[in-house]
Amino acid sequence: MSALCGACASTLLTTTTVMHRATVVSWSERQRWNRRRGGAISANGGVAVTAADDQRLKKGIAEFYDESSGIWENIWGEHMHHGFYDPGAVVQVSDHRSAQIRMIEQALLFASVPEDPVKKPRSIVDVGCGIGGSSRYLSTKYGAECYGITLSPVQADRGQALAAAQGLANKVSFQVADALNQPFPDGKFDLVWSMESGEHMPDKLKFVSELARVAAPGATIIIVTWCHRDLSPSEESLRPEEKRILDKICDAFYLPAWCSTADYIKLLESLSLEDIKAEDWSENVAPFWPAVINVLYGVYVSTLLTTTVTHRATLVTWSERQRWHRRRGGAISAKVGAAVTAADDQRLKKGIAEFYDESSGIWENIWGEHMHHGFYDPGAIVQISDHRSAQIRMIEQALLFASVPEDPVKKPKSIVDVGCGIGGSSRYLSTKYGAECYGITLSPVQAERGQALSAAQGLANKVSIQVADALNQPFPDGKFDLVWSMESGEHMPDKLKFVSELARVAAPGATIIIVTWCHRDLSPSEESLRPEEKRILDKICDAFYLPAWCSTEDYIKLLESLSLEDIKAADWSENVAPFWPAVIKSALTWNGLTSLLQSGWKTIKGALAMPLMIEGLKKDVIKVSIITCRKPG
Repeated sequence: MSALCGACASTLLTTTTVMHRATVVSWSERQRWNRRRGGAISANGGVAVTAADDQRLKKGIAEFYDESSGIWENIWGEHMHHGFYDPGAVVQVSDHRSAQIRMIEQALLFASVPEDPVKKPRSIVDVGCGIGGSSRYLSTKYGAECYGITLSPVQADRGQALAAAQGLANKVSFQVADALNQPFPDGKFDLVWSMESGEHMPDKLKFVSELARVAAPGATIIIVTWCHRDLSPSEESLRPEEKRILDKICDAFYLPAWCSTADYIKLLESLSLEDIKAEDWSENVAPFWPAVINVLYGVYVSTLLTTTVTHRATLVTWSERQRWHRRRGGAISAKVGAAVTAADDQRLKKGIAEFYDESSGIWENIWGEHMHHGFYDPGAIVQISDHRSAQIRMIEQALLFASVPEDPVKKPKSIVDVGCGIGGSSRYLSTKYGAECYGITLSPVQAERGQALSAAQGLANKVSIQVADALNQPFPDGKFDLVWSMESGEHMPDKLKFVSELARVAAPGATIIIVTWCHRDLSPSEESLRPEEKRILDKICDAFYLPAWCSTEDYIKLLESLSLEDIKAADWSENVAPFWPAVIKSALTWNGLTSLLQSGWKTIKGALAMPLMIEGLKKDVIKVSIITCRKPG
């Protein structure tokens, strides 16, 4: 479009097909509603947006990208958008970053942006710039000044740093600003660029109006965005199954209701823009997501293993702390890994509760009601369908190892499940022994779900799940014949207090079973784990809200200090190692991926850390141990 033309040219490129929420009206539907009632075209993209809703959405978008931009940069590179491929092409994993450059070039080609030295754009705005990949690319290509805006302070800072590193600090600038209220004068830019940011805008008319306002006469506007498919004249709305898909994506990525390509065109026409054209690039971008998924785990694990973390960079294991006290003649510390203040303790518990409140739904979808490892023959070829039955084997193997009696007279009649999740073990043990079982968890969501599942299975009078602290259990001394902790000990900041509470609530003669994640035992000559081992554990701790780890040997010494009897332990690492690959395969199914997207960032972060468990088990730094004992009777 020549700079001499009086109106702006608008180019619209769409990338996807379906829509937002089963309970939300799409922009197309809302238009029809207004037309039937004689109303004006709605400026809002699918929902009536209050000022409070608008602020919540913007805050959510900013926080989402503040948290996630580092990971997306590691996976996608500096261009945080789709790549462009030939439809049906066989895509190599290594190709997705170059495909993102093709996406930019194809958009410029489609819009006929001039490269002639006289007519090329000299001033560009990148609306929803991410960390500024497009801004820097366009500035370099055209020798233009480029201004990027984003809601995320982290993205703006990173964009500036990358611009400086690439020698573009005097040509490219980034700032935190609202795309619906841009901080630029009218008619400033020769090229107005929006690469996959329109889907975040709650008010599509305001969005395109601002793009047009800041465009200079004759400027080109390019919008690449996610849309739902156009509705046929006979359709009032998308189909329910289409809405359900987009509902989950909207929840994950902080998107309001979407509109269609036809809706965008009508909005642009209402602003008297010229040369409006659009094209569906869905087939061209479709190969991008499989390529990203293929690299997701490899790239992320590589990053986790090589980058510096801030959360526990000075992690000290329980074994090291014991040695420190012995060298100085001090008592054995009850704290594991670091001195835990009351404030630290509360923050940890709050983090654990929120993590499981957010993630329990997806773990149930992928793992089933038993939220722990499965038990396999070492080296067995594992089918994805086998991991739930393997979790039952885990329970049975633990009972067998501990010699829990099944004799009607001696079998346990009262059981506590410490860190019960949604109560899978509680219900299984109650059914097996006909016992009363009490489950405790820090997560209100887990407790509520556990109660509901117990009622659905006819166990409401035998199984009770409640919110309680494992370090301060709400039960009297000596209440339980079987004290069960299946993979909850790793969350405990004070291991001595943890095992002391298990012993306190155990009846005389009761069996205590602890299955937990440990670090490897240290040799007599070792003062600590190796730095690379600590790095793996640090990052798992970050993802799963774990304090510092201890070893199996440490647990045994703690139990001995309480005068418990028949203490024995076994390393089950080889038996559980096949579980994580099976879970990752489950997570990469459609059900797993959509559940991940719906669940929220804490869960995604935890899921991305799953390969570290594989890494830690392979390197023998992580041990999954069973430790059992008996309270003197």
